[in-house]
Amino acid sequence: MLRSALVYLACWLPFAACYSLILYLSGRPITLGDALMGGVTNALYAAILGLPVLLLVRRGLHGRWGRFRLTLTALVAIIAYAASWTALVSWSVFRFAPADAWANYMRWGLWWQFTTGLLLGGAVAGVCILLHNAQRLREEQARAAEAEALRTRAELAALRAQLQPHFLFNTLHSIAAVLRSDPRAAEEALEQLGAMLRYALGVQRDDREEVSLAEELEFARAYIAIEQLRLGERLQSEESIDPEALECGILAFTLQPLVENAVRHGIASKADAGVVRITAAVTDRLRIEVTDDGVGASQQLVEEGSRGVGIRSVRQRLRARYGSAASLKIETAPGRGFRASITLPVTPPVARMPAAALQLSAP
Repeated sequence: MLRSALVYLACWLPFAACYSLILYLSGRPITLGDALMGGVTNALYAAILGLPVLLLVRRGLHGRWGRFRLTLTALVAIIAYAASWTALVSWSVFRFAPADAWANYMRWGLWWQFTTGLLLGGAVAGVCILLHNAQRLREEQARAAEAEALRTRAELAALRAQLQPHFLFNTLHSIAAVLRSDPRAAEEALEQLGAMLRYALGVQRDDREEVSLAEELEFARAYIAIEQLRLGERLQSEESIDPEALECGILAFTLQPLVENAVRHGIASKADAGVVRITAAVTDRLRIEVTDDGVGASQQLVEEGSRGVGIRSVRQRLRARYGSAASLKIETAPGRGFRASITLPVTPPVARMPAAALQLSAP
């Protein structure tokens, strides 16, 4: 309250200085000290009388008065303010100024004083309304931002919930493919699946949307290890990762669907061996690429969104989280494999989950 009062009084200092200057340059014999005293006194009258106007307009604004009622009340308050201020200034001139100054004031200055009072009263009411509207605008913007954040968070959670059963189903399908032919390999695959589930449950438990790229790489490596048990030497993997990129934030469950797309639609359909390559680099943005030298597909097929739940979900999540600041591009052609490129804003380093959640062996 004290701070608000001091700020309010400080706003009247320029008016006091201007009024003092007018008095000093008026041509009448007056000292600088008397001019300053007159300016400060008149500004103090104006400031004190402005408080009822301020409080009345604020009451109307907070009370949600109708526009007509608020306007009428403000006009009456402004006229009353101008009349009261003119009366006080007139009394000061009559009481302390010489007789000729009083006569000149009544002849030339009275209506000027009243007109100035109307302008000052209007300024007090106008500034009050302006500040109130600015505050309401800030509050509405904050509510809108909060609502948008909640909407985005809900959308991301829904898409993530859609994606988790998707990768789990496909991974179990891969394990089932080797269960009868190689029980030992199936056991190793279950260990890798356990690591993947610990990661997924850790993300879910901590309600994390963003993780570090290093964590996503561990998750993708576990998936590749499972697929290598099924495909054997037909599936090879390579990495070229900028160390700076490892600490950058990325949406959880973003990299694995790209790797899955490369394995299932590129390498698995290929008769001979193939390579899935993961690269990541940081310039002004974080760029991640997953490429393969598999059979590929027509670009039209990709553009029609027939690459499955995983890719569509990643694209939707990127759009929901980053808007136009992020992109996912899939390039392919028959016999040329797939190239999936993600471009993201570079975010500050993301704290990693405990190492136990990323352990790639059975507990």
